[in-house]
Amino acid sequence: SFGQGWLNSDGTTLSASTSPTVNYITATSTTATSTFAGGLAVETSGLVYDYSTNNVGIGTASPGDIKLNIITPNITTGMGLGLRQANGVTYGFDIGLDTDTSGGEGLVIRKVNAGARTEAMFINRNTGNVGIGTTTPLSKLAVSGGMSVGADYNIAAPSNGFIVQGNVGIGTTSPNWKLSVAGIGSFDDYVRAGYFTATSTTATSTFAGGLAVETSGLVYDYSTNNVGIGTAGPDTKLVIKPAS
Repeated sequence: SFGQGWLNSDGTTLSASTSPTVNYITATSTTATSTFAGGLAVETSGLVYDYSTNNVGIGTASPGDIKLNIITPNITTGMGLGLRQANGVTYGFDIGLDTDTSGGEGLVIRKVNAGARTEAMFINRNTGNVGIGTTTPLSKLAVSGGMSVGADYNIAAPSNGFIVQGNVGIGTTSPNWKLSVAGIGSFDDYVRAGYFTATSTTATSTFAGGLAVETSGLVYDYSTNNVGIGTAGPDTKLVIKPAS
């Protein structure tokens, strides 16, 4: 239907003075370009080009001030953007908005393997927290699994572990050693090192239990308060055993 107005065709170009309504339009030329002087709306809000802003909307008739605005009903029925391999649609990545408020709304990236989707990365809209392998990050960066850091450490980290190539600083921005701690450190279990160096000239090194230097070179038995030199089992306050 055309209403009032005119419709003109010169054999290659179709023009009208009003808004004609047809079931569909088929452009058969493989060399010509179909041109729409104004906007374009497919299925009202399926695919929209807003000529006043030059913005495109998918799933919305009002793309607003965004060059490409994609609206999906919810995370379970479809992602906003899908990237697939050329040879099929069952492998790739999906990008969309997770509106499940139980974990917080945000941007989710899902990997697609044989059609099955698995969350790979999540950014919480409210907190800005990033989750890798988790959709409920409670820290600025939460990683569910192992992580490696360093140009030469692109290797598999221990399960749920963390490996670092360079120095690590705790409480300091200038770690000079593999582990630099500014403040008091506490260990609840066995600590092993090549040697220990106490650099303070005013502090006192304290050992709550016993002490053994070179197994039996110098021994303090915390259970008896005895000291042994050359023996690991002093039975009096001080036992000195010469070398054999």
